[in-house]
Amino acid sequence: MLSNTISFARVNVIYPSGHIAILQTRVSKRISDKFNVDEVLCSLFNVPSLVDLLDSDNIILHHIYSPRLSRHDIRLFGARIVKYLKLKDVHRAHIIAGEILGSIPKTALDFDDYIGTRRKDKVLFGVLSCDEKEGREITLGEIIGLWEQHKKKNKKASLILSKMLTPLSCSREKAPSNTVSRVTDMQSSWMMALGSLEYIQKEIEREEALGEKGKSENMLFRWVNQVLISTETLMLSDQDRIHQKEIREFIVFVNKNKRYLDFYHKFRFSLDISVLPILYGKKVIPSQICRDKNEKMIINMMRVFSTKAKASGVKEHEILFNAFNFYMIGNAKDNEEALFLQRSFYAGLFDRDVFLEFALLLKEHHDGQKMTDRKCTKKECRVFGNFLEDFTMFHAAITRETLSHSKEILEVSTNKDIFSVLAEAGERDAIKKKIGSSATMKERLFWSTRLKRVP
Repeated sequence: MLSNTISFARVNVIYPSGHIAILQTRVSKRISDKFNVDEVLCSLFNVPSLVDLLDSDNIILHHIYSPRLSRHDIRLFGARIVKYLKLKDVHRAHIIAGEILGSIPKTALDFDDYIGTRRKDKVLFGVLSCDEKEGREITLGEIIGLWEQHKKKNKKASLILSKMLTPLSCSREKAPSNTVSRVTDMQSSWMMALGSLEYIQKEIEREEALGEKGKSENMLFRWVNQVLISTETLMLSDQDRIHQKEIREFIVFVNKNKRYLDFYHKFRFSLDISVLPILYGKKVIPSQICRDKNEKMIINMMRVFSTKAKASGVKEHEILFNAFNFYMIGNAKDNEEALFLQRSFYAGLFDRDVFLEFALLLKEHHDGQKMTDRKCTKKECRVFGNFLEDFTMFHAAITRETLSHSKEILEVSTNKDIFSVLAEAGERDAIKKKIGSSATMKERLFWSTRLKRVP
């Protein structure tokens, strides 16, 4: 799924004064003293004066300080400074432009334009493990090295990149959303994992051959969990539902090796199985998986989860808490309603149409109207309200690079911060809302100019 966000090289960019000072420092470190720092920045952003870069009215709420640039964007920025700096090496101009902007590649295919960079700044998608004790951040230069190894068919490098490229990886909580962008290329992510399934299976069998004393349970968990994450990445990115074959390959693999998942991830896998018929139809479930048995397993897991999860306090399992809450609310009436609420919530994480239908249903219930044949209790209103507030923002955050859920989010949300996130990502209707709510003529002009840039 391609992004329909506005080209960063063609949009009217503005920054707080503090970040403009950072840009000036970057220029001074990378450019000869014979060139004027402010003139370099003006050439780079194609503006007559640095005043045109200043967000003096606090128009932007979520400034992106490490913009995602496509190969076309980085080449356009490079072309603006190559003449001013009198460079003969055009690729060097691309590298300098990226270093000044602090940019990162927009998709995996854009990595090539960063080959040769020596940048040592840590990046959000450079977290290799969910375990903070074992996790390690890596630099953009190291990541480009992984990309070059991936192109040489190095499966280990491919799998590291696959984990970095999905918005569903555990590293999504590692940095504030208003300061850092990240490479989120869901299609490349799941395709890299799919192309590595045979390699992973051989690694699992190699670990198993070491016996109980020699094999690493943690390593086995990581292999299988990565495929589980890739399965969910495909479920989210495939809004046209054309990859049934690939989904089945992932599901068969995880099901074969699920003994190495912990309780929480087995729970997630069972929930994935329960909603696949909603997303892809009943035929997508492999014959070796019994849906009725899976449903009973989910119900049993609920009982365990009600005690086990309270003690863990793991933030990563927030989605499972919500799945549990919706089940318990429905279970106050009957088991069928419990499963309906749980499946609708969970399927809505991956499908925009299901998300909209479920969100509208909860909105009616939350506003005091009837969803079934009973009224909203205080607990229900709290859970439903949290969903409408928190999970619309969750969807806006993980899908803002593709805007796959943006129209559905705008239909159910009244959160102005969400409008800002989507408007700054290039969502047309969100920009119109920002124009309508502009406090000053300058702000109205800014958003009106951006609206013209939306593809």
